[in-house]
Amino acid sequence: MIFRILLSVLLFTSQVSFGQEKDSLFTKVIETLESKKARLLLNQADKYLNTNTELSNKYLEESKQYITRNNYELKAFYQFLLSNIDRMQGNYAKAQQEALTSLDFYDRLQDTSGIIKSLRSLGVTNRFRNKHKISITYYNQALRLSAIQKDSTNLTILNNLIGIAYNRLTQLDSAEVYFKKSVKIAEAINNKELTLLLKNNLAIFYVYQDKLNDYQPILQEYLEFNKLRNAKMPTAISYHNIGFFLYKVKDYTKALVYLDSAMQLSKKEGFKFRYAKALELKSNVHEALGNYKQAFDFSKQFNVLNDSIFNLESEKKLKEYELNKAFEVERKEYELKAEIQQTKFYLYLFLGFILLISALFILYLFRKNYNTKIEVIDAELEKEKLKKELLDEKVKVSERELKWLIADNQMRLSYLQEFYNQLKLDDDITDLKDFKLFLKNLRLKLSQQINTQEKLSGLQNKINDVNKGFEAALIKDYPELTKSEREVCFLLRINLSIKEMAAIRNSSIDSIKSIRYRLRKKFDLSKDVELESFIKLL
Repeated sequence: MIFRILLSVLLFTSQVSFGQEKDSLFTKVIETLESKKARLLLNQADKYLNTNTELSNKYLEESKQYITRNNYELKAFYQFLLSNIDRMQGNYAKAQQEALTSLDFYDRLQDTSGIIKSLRSLGVTNRFRNKHKISITYYNQALRLSAIQKDSTNLTILNNLIGIAYNRLTQLDSAEVYFKKSVKIAEAINNKELTLLLKNNLAIFYVYQDKLNDYQPILQEYLEFNKLRNAKMPTAISYHNIGFFLYKVKDYTKALVYLDSAMQLSKKEGFKFRYAKALELKSNVHEALGNYKQAFDFSKQFNVLNDSIFNLESEKKLKEYELNKAFEVERKEYELKAEIQQTKFYLYLFLGFILLISALFILYLFRKNYNTKIEVIDAELEKEKLKKELLDEKVKVSERELKWLIADNQMRLSYLQEFYNQLKLDDDITDLKDFKLFLKNLRLKLSQQINTQEKLSGLQNKINDVNKGFEAALIKDYPELTKSEREVCFLLRINLSIKEMAAIRNSSIDSIKSIRYRLRKKFDLSKDVELESFIKLL
């Protein structure tokens, strides 16, 4: 019994599951077919966008019912086409809102090509809304993306559009630069259609500045080209441009013919803005002809139509939409920033922990290295201390011997002086016995002089021993010292007085003082530093 119940449940579950899978598969097939149909209809709408606005709009309306909620690609394309149709019909506030929605969808899809064309559409729409600085902002964004994609066609069109915006802002130098740049790129990529369009725009640019060369052939060629490809909006614009050129060259009758053509086509296709512009120019032509009543009538029609195009209610709705969109973007940015901040907090916490461990380890190594260095330095200082003690002892011994030798040298001088005096006294000795005695005394004194000279030689050896390596250090650190100055440094190092140095060097006391003065100057010593103490520390 239990087995039968379980089997029944199993069969029922499998049937339900199979049925659900079947329904799910069927739903997917339907969605795929609807998406394909929507895409086909959108492509048709795009095909007739410039040639038959009414038919294009019909295809667009039909496609709407087949676009599923989550198909952002088709939604973006739909909004883009709808924006173009509304712009051509003069519904600029709606066109702006639809282009922004299209940009949002393409941004979600990260479709760069879609983003570029939406930005371009926004720029053109703002141009018709007379918001040319905003147009340039959108164009520049699209220009940067086109440069990354290396899309020469878009680069050409965008440079031309920026030129138009600067022309409307009366920044004519900048406008001319961008117009010429766009023509140059179009010629480089050998795009005849674009080159024709851009030369036409450059010609109109010069006409607006009253540079009235024979531009009609260029304008006429572009008109015929647009008529041939059945491009309704460009054809209406071409009629208007030729009418404007003829108005400028004062061929008013022909100008009215072309403006009538522009009005008829614009009225038929629902191009309200183009119709309004033709009314405005027609008013100017009749004023030039002196037909003031007709000029007034056309001017009044223009003002009524222009006010309906730029109605405050539409602009208000657009402003509200733009504010809501900006608020939504700010909210998302705030949430993203909060998420990033939280991630950063945990990352910084982890990095802080790693840095703390690393710092403790480095501190340990530093401390260990420091202790080792201290031990090495202590050992070195101990060695240096012993060396200094030995050197000081040597210096003391040498000083004692040197002083003794100096005293002996003074004694030698005294003997020589006495010997010299004795010779002067004994010039008249004639007795042989006295003479022998005189010679004996002379030999004794000469013997004493020899001993003194030997001691002086020993003094030189002592000086060399005490100052071993000192001369090399002086030459290295103070290469500007002369040999005489170095010798005086040696004598100062063993504490000799100025008189003793003068005696040893066989020079005057003033000479020794002069050398001491030069040494202080070369060592750059202040008055409170003793020269002898400084030299002993070298």
